[in-house]
Amino acid sequence: MLAGLYAHDGQMEAAAEAYQKAQRFLMQAPEVISPQMNSLTFDYLKTAGRYAEAKECALQYVRQTTVGDTLNVFHVEAKRLLAEACCLTGDYRQAWMYEHQVGALTDSLYERSNQEAALELQTAYETAQREQKIQEQQFMIVRNRQIIWSLSIGVCVLMLLLWQMASSRRRIARKNRKLFDQIEQLRQAQKELERIRRVMNETRSERIVEEKDELFERLESLMQDRKLFLQSDLSREQVAAELGTNKLYVSNALSQRTGLTFSEYLNRWRLEYAREVLLNDSTIKVEAVALMCGFNSVRTFYRLFQRVYQLTPTEYRRLSKLEDIGR
Repeated sequence: MLAGLYAHDGQMEAAAEAYQKAQRFLMQAPEVISPQMNSLTFDYLKTAGRYAEAKECALQYVRQTTVGDTLNVFHVEAKRLLAEACCLTGDYRQAWMYEHQVGALTDSLYERSNQEAALELQTAYETAQREQKIQEQQFMIVRNRQIIWSLSIGVCVLMLLLWQMASSRRRIARKNRKLFDQIEQLRQAQKELERIRRVMNETRSERIVEEKDELFERLESLMQDRKLFLQSDLSREQVAAELGTNKLYVSNALSQRTGLTFSEYLNRWRLEYAREVLLNDSTIKVEAVALMCGFNSVRTFYRLFQRVYQLTPTEYRRLSKLEDIGR
């Protein structure tokens, strides 16, 4: 580099001395190959007008860069210097040939650079794709774990609810069973009371029956024998006419013996009759039972039946079927 500076400055003797020192250094360390050193040497020789030596320097530079992969910037630079040296020595044909090679090598180097850049971009893109895919897979794994955890909790809660519902249904079933048994016991007791009352009425000879008791007994017989309560529009006036009295006497007799109003008395007979139908005939629908027993409203029938027997008509019928199966 110093020799080149001296040469450009016109100090040719100093330049030659610096050049000799550089050559001696290269001879002492021949393994040192520096592209910059060759370029500086060529520059000095060209400036000093030593064109033949400059050409030899360029040829040496080309031989050094020919080892291994020749498609590199140093080999292109060496060929360019050789083309310049041939031009300086007047060998223009060789100069053109080397310039053509420099152009071809430059194009190839540029194409390789583009290919490497494209490969790097492709590699970066594929790497980004793989990383994105890995992130998506990790996200899916996390989400699936969350879903599985949520489903597990939901299944546990559902199982708990089902267990509670089953327990509640068992408790209700036991309660309904107990109510049904109590109703049956009451029914048997009522039958027994009716039997005793009939026996007492048959064996009663000289007993004086008060007028109101006689009226109630006649009313009971009328309901039991003719089943007037099945008429949905039955009134006190109609019943009083059948008994040959007035509606006030009928109300007083009911109040004294049962404590019920006329409407409550009719509903008691209707509910008992409906219970018998539900117990003995499972082919008739509950709605039809309500209407055939004298109720104007199915909803009223359900409400009164459940209030008296603590069971719905449907539950009572189902329990009666279980009772028949048990027998």
